[in-house]
Amino acid sequence: MQAMKFIFKSLCAGLVAVLWLSGCGEKTPEQIAAENQKALEIAVKRAQVLMFEGKYEECAGTLEEASRNYGTNAALCELLAYSYIQTSRTADAAIFFEKASDMAGGNPQLLISSAKAYEQNGQFESAARAYEKYLKLKPRDMVAWKSLSRCLGVMNKYKDAVNAYLDGVKKSERNPNTREACDIGNLFLKVGNAVQGRRWLEAALSAVAPDNLKTRRDILEGLLSVYLAQKETTLLEGVVKQLDEIDPNFVKGKYPQLHSQIEEFNKKLKEAQDALKAQEAKKAEEAKKAEEAKKAEEAKKAEEAKKAEASEKNNASSGQKPQNGDDARQNSAPEGKTGGESAKKADGSGEPAAEPEIKNVEIKDVHAEPAPKKTPEEFLIDKAYALISEGKPAEASKTANLAVAENRNSPSAWRALALAYDAEGRSFDSYMAAREAYVRNSDDINATLLYIRTASGVLNNEQFLNALYRAQKKFPNNSEIMLGLARTYKIIGDKPNAKYFYNAFLNGTPKEHPLYDEVNEEFEEYVSGDSK
Repeated sequence: MQAMKFIFKSLCAGLVAVLWLSGCGEKTPEQIAAENQKALEIAVKRAQVLMFEGKYEECAGTLEEASRNYGTNAALCELLAYSYIQTSRTADAAIFFEKASDMAGGNPQLLISSAKAYEQNGQFESAARAYEKYLKLKPRDMVAWKSLSRCLGVMNKYKDAVNAYLDGVKKSERNPNTREACDIGNLFLKVGNAVQGRRWLEAALSAVAPDNLKTRRDILEGLLSVYLAQKETTLLEGVVKQLDEIDPNFVKGKYPQLHSQIEEFNKKLKEAQDALKAQEAKKAEEAKKAEEAKKAEEAKKAEEAKKAEASEKNNASSGQKPQNGDDARQNSAPEGKTGGESAKKADGSGEPAAEPEIKNVEIKDVHAEPAPKKTPEEFLIDKAYALISEGKPAEASKTANLAVAENRNSPSAWRALALAYDAEGRSFDSYMAAREAYVRNSDDINATLLYIRTASGVLNNEQFLNALYRAQKKFPNNSEIMLGLARTYKIIGDKPNAKYFYNAFLNGTPKEHPLYDEVNEEFEEYVSGDSK
């Protein structure tokens, strides 16, 4: 009985102590926060073990319970995001990757993981936002720029998509590969810019590897739509032929009416050519008749002159002074003047009359106008040329790019950039810049020749011939264009055309031309085999 009383008293004392402690020993917020942080760390460690063991569901459950009880931190959010990835909960994973990045003060790796998860889940707007946040931290990541462009394209924001791609090319500071050039070209087509789209696609086609069939097909399909819209049947037929070589069923399956369209184009083209030939024949006939009439008139005048000469001789032999029109006019001239002579003084002295004085004319000093101030664009262009001459092509390229940024419509800025790239050995970039200058001022011979020179090392023979013929249409007698045509036909083995343009160069170019002797020798060597 005494023992029972002792136990009872002990329990009561313990209960009182507990109650006292609970009422009088409350924890501070700092203590609670520290305990929660400790509990979170323990939960994360347990979850890491579960993740390592492949128990992804248990891992996620542990972390979810810990977040409800103790809150979250960057480590918990990141581990929870990875567990969601393993359990195919990509939408939840994207949220927690982004949350973990924010808690870590902007972690690029977590941001890119978030963007990929959003994209995988089809949340392209959120994905684009996450890619943009990532690219502010890693602006030279071309892969991320392409991913951003892809998301924008899926949302039909093609203008933003192509700008993202171009920003990536610029900020990554490298030349685009053929796949990238293909993507950029097709994006330009989607925003309705066929000129830029064609440029990028043709450049990509000239550089794509023969065995890169996927990219080659995508390039050709883009060019097919361009040539079809512009009714360039020769180029269109070439594209169709190449597509058929890759996949004989591709064009038939996707463009079943294309062959009939090409036939219709060719029919209309032939009709137009026939009409042009008829018109030219008519003009030639009219010119022939005009020439015959001219010759007849000249013959008539010659006959009349012959008769007049004979009459003059007869008069001279009979002692009569000829009275032709000039004599009559001379004899009837007023006093002091004779036909074809300067005025004489009225006193008959025969001295030339003095020039009349100029009166009441105020003569003012003429000062040269001050030279106009250069625009920032002009200043940068001059600086770029100076850097080229100093042997600093890389600095010249950067300076010329700034000039282009000042005025993207300036042919002079693009020309400076093309020359800077050329000096730097960046042939493709030089060609693209030269094209920009040429498109903006195709009537300028210097812009045209620069484009031709840069294109020679980039385009294939067929494309280069088309470029040369376009240039020749505007400048039919230019020696450099003629020489380009001659040498290109020589390369492809078309001897008749090569000989024609060699002769055109030699017959239409002064012998003082610095290339004349070289080309003449080159031509003689080329045709020497004909006589053997």
